[in-house]
Amino acid sequence: MFHQFHLLNLRRYRQVQTISTELDQQRVIETAVIKLKAMDEFLAERGYTHLIYISPNKQQALGNLQKDPIVLQYLTQYDLQATYILDRLQPLELTPDDVERIYYDAGVHLTQEGHQVWAGIIGRDLAAVVQD
Repeated sequence: MFHQFHLLNLRRYRQVQTISTELDQQRVIETAVIKLKAMDEFLAERGYTHLIYISPNKQQALGNLQKDPIVLQYLTQYDLQATYILDRLQPLELTPDDVERIYYDAGVHLTQEGHQVWAGIIGRDLAAVVQD
């Protein structure tokens, strides 16, 4: 069942990627950042800490792609703080085989081991927030 859902998702996203323009993609990213900024402000006004993480795709984790410059541009433009998990992976000195083991496929889906790595990164940040 999961495999069928995964294949359906791949077909759906492939269609979007082939019919969307760069301007469409910029609008989607900007809208997402605007919504995250609004949520961040909403939570801050109520005294909550809001942690935002940007997860790398497999090619970024392998060092073959840089962070998306459009995402960086909008995060800066809207003054939204986000933690790039890619930056937190670098000190772990993962080998290409390690990276292969943490991704389920060629894209962004994590294996159980990948979820454990991400949980370790995020968990340390949560522990620091709770201690403060």
